[in-house]
Amino acid sequence: MLTVFLDGLKADSLEYMPFVNSFAHKARVKTQLGYSVTCHGNMYTGVYPDKHNLWFIWKRCPETSPFRKIALIKYIPFLNTLPGKLALHKFVTLFIKNTSWFGVPRIIHLPIKYWPNLDVSEKKSWPEEGYIEKYPTIFDILRQNNIGFEIVGMDKSEREESRIVEKHKLSVINPWTYLFMGDVDHFSHVYGQDSDEAIKRLKDIDSLIKRKYNEYTKYVSDFDFILFSDHGQILVEQKIDIYEIFRRNKVNLNKYFHIVDVNYLRIWVDDIREQKLLENILTDNLKGFVLTPRLLEKYHLPVNPEEYGNIVFYLDAPYVFSKTIWGYSRKMNSMHGYLPEHKESDGVFVSNRPIKKKYVNLVDILPSHLDLFNIRIPDYVDGESVWM
Repeated sequence: MLTVFLDGLKADSLEYMPFVNSFAHKARVKTQLGYSVTCHGNMYTGVYPDKHNLWFIWKRCPETSPFRKIALIKYIPFLNTLPGKLALHKFVTLFIKNTSWFGVPRIIHLPIKYWPNLDVSEKKSWPEEGYIEKYPTIFDILRQNNIGFEIVGMDKSEREESRIVEKHKLSVINPWTYLFMGDVDHFSHVYGQDSDEAIKRLKDIDSLIKRKYNEYTKYVSDFDFILFSDHGQILVEQKIDIYEIFRRNKVNLNKYFHIVDVNYLRIWVDDIREQKLLENILTDNLKGFVLTPRLLEKYHLPVNPEEYGNIVFYLDAPYVFSKTIWGYSRKMNSMHGYLPEHKESDGVFVSNRPIKKKYVNLVDILPSHLDLFNIRIPDYVDGESVWM
């Protein structure tokens, strides 16, 4: 089996990729509400976030926070500057063992006094044994069944994973070869996926996939081919300073422990009256809504206010926040993490085998692979095999 993963390829962009688009069997991928960390949890375990509990990279967990020993540093004012925060983060992370894809990202706009509340949700890389404790990944299951596999591109030796794939020679063929490329997501954020620059790069990646496919056929004449992505991309039209929104409403957001993700704001607040005040400011001034228990259930999301916030505000397309925990959103000209109902949020699923579904869910990825290896799909899996 040869599988290709293209992070962030939206379904409609297949028109720029003639080789991939030439396969007769295609479906759209219904993404997960959230970012890459939760999409990959779905893909590799076959269960939704309300089971695997990966929704955002940052969560509240003071007991395991890598910053829990710096509580007194909040009293040193000069550290609450950008250079001070970067220096402190670099020092602390020297002593942290985290092998996940995102590691322990830099923290920009969150005051240092809140850092000891923070922990990252991922501790290990996706292929590592026990990535998610309760739910084995496809990599775990293949190892348990003594099925060999090779992963190409899932490392950071190059700026773009396609360069790793390009250099790799398929000289030894395992039962499963997995080509992982995040390029599309990277350049789509900067240029937008329908830009001239992005279209050129999509065509280049399409040519690379064609070369690798043909290289594979030299060793294996009959094989299953799967190409899929986890989400699409939507152009950003405006960047919003959420801190200024609160200032205009005479509220200092930094009074509360909060995390500004690119199009989510999460706040931890104890007082029910304050909670209502903050929610009203958000819903009165922004295009979006607070995720209620009903919506969390609808999208299979964790109901865990202690970890992810008792106010989770979703900012809808085509907007993002300008000042986030990640930085200033200067190059964020296209984004994902929006509602799965947006057509441009759709990813893509392509194969040389007939597909029985018009829409493939991310939780279908694991069972579809296991089915082709004749491995029994675990009962706890939320997805299903997509093959006819």
